[in-house]
Amino acid sequence: MLARAVYLNSLLNMQIRFSKDFLRHFDRLPKAVKIKAESQVVLLQVDQEHPYLHTKKLQGKPTRHSCRVGREYRILFETRDTYIYCLDINHRKDIYKKLR
Repeated sequence: MLARAVYLNSLLNMQIRFSKDFLRHFDRLPKAVKIKAESQVVLLQVDQEHPYLHTKKLQGKPTRHSCRVGREYRILFETRDTYIYCLDINHRKDIYKKLR
Protein backbone atom coordinates (compact mmCIF):
# COMPACT_ATOMS: atom_id res chain seq x y z
CA MET A 1 0.00 0.00 0.00
CA LEU A 2 2.82 2.39 0.85
CA ALA A 3 4.53 1.66 -2.47
CA ARG A 4 1.34 2.61 -4.31
CA ALA A 5 1.11 5.87 -2.32
CA VAL A 6 4.73 6.75 -3.15
CA TYR A 7 4.09 5.89 -6.79
CA LEU A 8 0.98 8.11 -6.92
CA ASN A 9 2.85 10.95 -5.22
CA SER A 10 5.60 10.77 -7.83
CA LEU A 11 2.98 10.88 -10.59
CA LEU A 12 1.40 13.98 -9.11
CA ASN A 13 4.75 15.67 -9.51
CA MET A 14 4.89 14.72 -13.20
CA GLN A 15 4.61 17.68 -15.50
CA ILE A 16 2.72 17.62 -18.76
CA ARG A 17 4.39 19.08 -21.84
CA PHE A 18 2.85 19.48 -25.29
CA SER A 19 4.33 19.31 -28.77
CA LYS A 20 3.49 21.87 -31.44
CA ASP A 21 1.52 19.20 -33.34
CA PHE A 22 -0.55 18.46 -30.25
CA LEU A 23 -1.39 22.13 -29.70
CA ARG A 24 -2.20 22.72 -33.37
CA HIS A 25 -4.50 19.70 -33.60
CA PHE A 26 -6.08 20.48 -30.23
CA ASP A 27 -7.13 23.92 -31.49
CA ARG A 28 -8.96 22.28 -34.42
CA LEU A 29 -10.99 19.86 -32.29
CA PRO A 30 -14.73 20.25 -31.68
CA LYS A 31 -15.51 21.97 -28.37
CA ALA A 32 -16.94 18.84 -26.73
CA VAL A 33 -13.79 16.87 -27.59
CA LYS A 34 -11.58 19.67 -26.23
CA ILE A 35 -13.37 19.53 -22.88
CA LYS A 36 -13.01 15.75 -22.74
CA ALA A 37 -9.33 15.95 -23.77
CA GLU A 38 -8.56 18.44 -21.00
CA SER A 39 -10.01 16.10 -18.39
CA GLN A 40 -8.11 13.15 -19.88
CA VAL A 41 -4.81 15.07 -19.69
CA VAL A 42 -5.43 15.85 -16.00
CA LEU A 43 -6.22 12.18 -15.35
CA LEU A 44 -3.10 11.22 -17.31
CA GLN A 45 -1.02 13.39 -15.01
CA VAL A 46 -2.47 11.72 -11.92
CA ASP A 47 -2.42 8.08 -13.07
CA GLN A 48 -1.25 7.02 -16.54
CA GLU A 49 -2.78 3.58 -16.16
CA HIS A 50 -6.22 4.59 -14.93
CA PRO A 51 -8.79 2.27 -16.56
CA TYR A 52 -10.83 5.23 -17.77
CA LEU A 53 -7.96 6.26 -20.09
CA HIS A 54 -7.71 2.88 -21.87
CA THR A 55 -3.95 3.36 -22.13
CA LYS A 56 -2.13 1.14 -24.62
CA LYS A 57 1.60 0.70 -25.19
CA LEU A 58 2.64 1.23 -28.79
CA GLN A 59 5.05 -0.96 -30.70
CA GLY A 60 8.51 0.33 -31.52
CA LYS A 61 9.28 2.53 -28.52
CA PRO A 62 8.71 1.27 -24.97
CA THR A 63 7.96 4.78 -23.66
CA ARG A 64 5.28 5.63 -26.27
CA HIS A 65 1.60 5.15 -25.41
CA SER A 66 -1.87 6.16 -26.53
CA CYS A 67 -5.02 6.85 -24.56
CA ARG A 68 -8.62 7.41 -25.55
CA VAL A 69 -10.52 10.66 -25.70
CA GLY A 70 -14.04 9.38 -26.12
CA ARG A 71 -14.49 6.71 -28.77
CA GLU A 72 -13.13 8.58 -31.77
CA TYR A 73 -9.99 10.45 -30.64
CA ARG A 74 -6.62 9.44 -29.22
CA ILE A 75 -3.73 11.16 -27.45
CA LEU A 76 -0.21 9.94 -28.22
CA PHE A 77 2.25 10.51 -25.40
CA GLU A 78 5.67 9.50 -24.16
CA THR A 79 6.74 9.05 -20.58
CA ARG A 80 10.06 10.64 -19.80
CA ASP A 81 12.00 10.82 -16.53
CA THR A 82 10.19 13.74 -14.91
CA TYR A 83 7.37 14.55 -17.29
CA ILE A 84 4.79 13.27 -19.76
CA TYR A 85 5.20 14.58 -23.30
CA CYS A 86 1.94 14.73 -25.28
CA LEU A 87 2.95 14.22 -28.91
CA ASP A 88 -0.35 14.50 -30.75
CA ILE A 89 -4.12 14.34 -30.53
CA ASN A 90 -6.24 13.36 -33.50
CA HIS A 91 -8.98 11.10 -34.81
CA ARG A 92 -8.21 7.41 -34.34
CA LYS A 93 -8.09 6.78 -38.09
CA ASP A 94 -5.39 9.45 -38.55
CA ILE A 95 -3.32 9.41 -35.36
CA TYR A 96 -1.24 6.32 -36.10
CA LYS A 97 -0.40 7.18 -39.74
CA LYS A 98 2.62 9.28 -38.73
CA LEU A 99 4.10 6.36 -36.80
CA ARG A 100 4.46 4.08 -39.82
